[in-house]
Amino acid sequence: MVKRFCIIVLLLGITLLAFVPATGMAQDRYRSRAEPIFHGACSFVIPGCGQYLNGERGKAFSHFLVALLIPSACYMVSRISPYIDYYVLYPVCGLLSLGWHVYSAVDAFETAERLNEEGKFAL
Repeated sequence: MVKRFCIIVLLLGITLLAFVPATGMAQDRYRSRAEPIFHGACSFVIPGCGQYLNGERGKAFSHFLVALLIPSACYMVSRISPYIDYYVLYPVCGLLSLGWHVYSAVDAFETAERLNEEGKFAL
């Protein structure tokens, strides 16, 4: 069951990343500057998407991977350890995940602003 869940999550993530380049190419025709709010919002919803739109492919993959690993690790810890209380673990994991989404969004926003100032927008 756990193996099947991990495979489904991994395939879903790869599928979502496969559609991002087409989105980036479509936006290339319409914009010559980054819109930091858009990149931050994309990265809040799917961590790494804003970094990908900024042209930081490696950072995008790592942000997305961490976003997948946080809930997976929490699930594994809850299944393995009988001493961790259910009502303590899941709120902590939720806050960790929310914090990672916010960090990813802020990073994408600030990078897009910096790229606009330098005139090096990659899209």
